Amino acid sequence: MPDRYADAVRMARAELRARRLALPGHAAEVRAACSLARVAAAARSATAVAALSAELFGYLDRAGRADRALLPRHAAAAAERIVADVLDRAGQGLVPELRRIASARGLPTSAGEGWVPGPVHVLIPPAPPPPGLWQTAATGGALWRTALLPLAGLPVVGLPAVAGGAGPPAVWAGAAAGVVTLVAAVLGRRGAADRERWRRWVPGVTASLRAALDSALLTALLHTERQVVAALDPAVVRRAGEIDAQLRGLTGPPGERAAPAREEQHT
Repeated sequence: MPDRYADAVRMARAELRARRLALPGHAAEVRAACSLARVAAAARSATAVAALSAELFGYLDRAGRADRALLPRHAAAAAERIVADVLDRAGQGLVPELRRIASARGLPTSAGEGWVPGPVHVLIPPAPPPPGLWQTAATGGALWRTALLPLAGLPVVGLPAVAGGAGPPAVWAGAAAGVVTLVAAVLGRRGAADRERWRRWVPGVTASLRAALDSALLTALLHTERQVVAALDPAVVRRAGEIDAQLRGLTGPPGERAAPAREEQHT
């Protein structure tokens, strides 16, 4: 007739030994979980950087000069929101895995909660100084040719114009038209140059954001790994002691009570 008590004791011993053997290796599992979290966060970071770049270029095509002057402040705030969002999502994916590592060993899940990233400040590059009005005019030789078109029909060195005689009022009218044409052309070219200046600034913003994301992720993951492993190490030692005590306390029928003690000494 089978001895059910002895069978239950042997099954309990086998289960406790399996738990005891599963205790080591927590540090490697934590390191692997952090590495996977970094890979997943890197993919989200690349998507976020590309989205910010497209948003900035689209904004530059629509914004006026006054709005473009506020772009560094808006871009810095957007970059910091992106870093916070990427870190938050990384923690949402990592913390459950850290809790699983702890609970699989019969340890408090609080030992696996070490994700506390600090605030991150993204350093946005300053915008280059805007081009001056006359600097813009000087760089556009075609503008001066455009401005001289209204003067083409005016007298030259006192001779009548091709279209007929023209007195001083016509000269002044032609000169005024040339000035107006020149100013309008310079202003238009200045707006285009200002947009181009800001477009050259955008890659520096995305590079700063990318560097801030890499640095923040690496810092947070290293801190988390060290903190979680430091919390799990003593918890594993305590749990091993508890399992050993339970193994010593398990005894079979009266005729088998000496066997477990000898068995544990060998294990």
